Amino acid sequence: MSIESDFFRRMEPVYENLEPFGFVRDGDVYTYSAEFQDGAFRAEVTVREPEGHTDGEPDVFVTGKVIDTDLGEEYMPLRSPTAIGAFVGQVREDYAAILTPIADRCFRPLPFLFDQSNRIARRVRKTYGDGVEHTFPKYPDVGVFRDTPTQKWYGIVMAVSRARLERLSAEKLAKDRGEKLPPEKTKQGSTPQDNDAHPEDEIEILNVKLDPVKIPLLEQADGFYPCYHMNRKHWITVALDGSVSDDYIMELLEESRTLSIRKAKSSGSSSRRVPGEPLEWFVPANPKYYDIEDAFSHQDEIYWKQGG
Repeated sequence: MSIESDFFRRMEPVYENLEPFGFVRDGDVYTYSAEFQDGAFRAEVTVREPEGHTDGEPDVFVTGKVIDTDLGEEYMPLRSPTAIGAFVGQVREDYAAILTPIADRCFRPLPFLFDQSNRIARRVRKTYGDGVEHTFPKYPDVGVFRDTPTQKWYGIVMAVSRARLERLSAEKLAKDRGEKLPPEKTKQGSTPQDNDAHPEDEIEILNVKLDPVKIPLLEQADGFYPCYHMNRKHWITVALDGSVSDDYIMELLEESRTLSIRKAKSSGSSSRRVPGEPLEWFVPANPKYYDIEDAFSHQDEIYWKQGG
């Protein structure tokens, strides 16, 4: 791992802050230079966003080097693990002092835990201009993609155990066959939801809205599951673990966004609910008191009473 990757690990650039800080832009490349130790060395830091994108490729590359200005060459001892001593140690310390304010003022924490989730978030921002909204104070890891003009959600990212998703698939298959699964095995004195609190097999998932005709077919493919915590007739869950390509996920988000915007425009954002029309809500119910997943596995429409 490089010095730069240590500094900018799990961070993303705030591009509008780069040039005011002192970066010089050339297309998609931003470069910052600063001399230190009375001009004996020059630090050069580059932030580059690739024009294309390949699954698994990081969205942003941060690179850097330290130039020995007398020799006009890169100072290689900076990166050598065998190079020790007061002089090289001071060069590393001074270089770190240049990187620190860049990280503080030009970068922000990534919104999600896993690489594919963050790649998708960056592509959504670049494609639609929609950032990630963390709308639930009690659930800070839940992120929402929302169309700004209509205020309609078209994607929800959250963390869940893979075992829980597999259980949902098994329950749906059993229901379709007219069978019933045995209760989940849990640790003594706990509930299935308690075991999900800090699952060892945790992954992040994305819920998207699709044509109901497509959903049963996709649920049979790798990486797709019956929708977690939402209406399963109109929404589906995608695992953000690399089993589904970034490009295809973006296609699904485009469809989800189109459907959400179309509904908002046809009904009007302030119109009243048509009698008998099911609402599509994300309900952050406390699973210790109400198992909303189990409820949706038995019916597509739930009448929700707001407690006082």
